[in-house]
Amino acid sequence: MSSSASEGLLFFALVINGGLAGAIYALIALAFVLVYKASRMINFALGEWIMFGSLLASTGSNAIGLDLGGAVLFGCVGMALLGVAFNAIVLGRLVTRPVISVIMVTLGLGALMRGVAAFCFRGVPSALTLPVSTDPVSVSCRLTITAYACCSARRRRTGSPRLPHWPTR
Repeated sequence: MSSSASEGLLFFALVINGGLAGAIYALIALAFVLVYKASRMINFALGEWIMFGSLLASTGSNAIGLDLGGAVLFGCVGMALLGVAFNAIVLGRLVTRPVISVIMVTLGLGALMRGVAAFCFRGVPSALTLPVSTDPVSVSCRLTITAYACCSARRRRTGSPRLPHWPTR
């Protein structure tokens, strides 16, 4: 494969990967807006809520043995129960308090959720088994798109997507 063709494939993979990462950021931004419009408070622990939901889904898949749909449903139900409990126990008492106290509670909740997640989910793999092959998919004109670039299924330990290994010049 020529150098320009491999650079074109790398560019195409980066565009797909960037679009998928941007879609995830857009969904998280939408969650911030929905939480603020519904409750008139900024929840700085939103990332931890998302992390906790994904860890619950991973637990449903790897520890309990649910399929992908059941694991996602398990994560959604667990997060709904956690949200209702948090609202009843903590946020209900902070309605008449200053805004800074609500902000401090969400920051503290974020730290608490990170610690609890590291303790409770330490033996559970943090990846879901997807029903997508990780083998390359060949499309006409000798254009090869890896399934990884299309769905970003593999993650590093830090959570950032791995780029496919492309030959260098």
